[in-house]
Amino acid sequence: MAKKKNLSNLELGKTHHESHALTPGQAIRKYCIKCVGSQQEVQSCAGYLLFNTGKPCPLFAYRLGKDRPSVKVIKAECDNCMGDNPNGCSNGDCNLYPFRKGTNPNYKPQFNKGGDEREYTGKIQ
Repeated sequence: MAKKKNLSNLELGKTHHESHALTPGQAIRKYCIKCVGSQQEVQSCAGYLLFNTGKPCPLFAYRLGKDRPSVKVIKAECDNCMGDNPNGCSNGDCNLYPFRKGTNPNYKPQFNKGGDEREYTGKIQ
C-alpha cells in the first residue's frame, strides 16, 4: 500500500483563512505584528493613540496576546479603519476580516431537533 503524501495548504490551494480558523486573540496579535512590523516592535508599540483618528487603539491592551478579547473590540478597530462601515470592507487578507461584524465565525448556532431557534447553544463548529 502506497503512503499518502501530506500536502501543505499552499499545495492544496487553500488560503490562510480557509486552512486555520484564528481565535479573536490570535487575529489581533497577527494584525498588530503586521501593523508595526515585528514581534519586538509590538511590545514597544505606542499605539495607544491611532495616528489617523487620534483615538485610543481598541486593540492596544490585547496586542501581546494576553487576556481574552471580545469580538466587539475587533469591530471597534474595523469601525475606525472603515469609517463606521465595516460591512464595506473587502480586504480578505486582513486577520481581523472574519470578525469585522462583531461576531465570531468559529461559532455556529446549534438548534434543538425541532428546529426551535430559541435553543441556541453557540457550540464551536
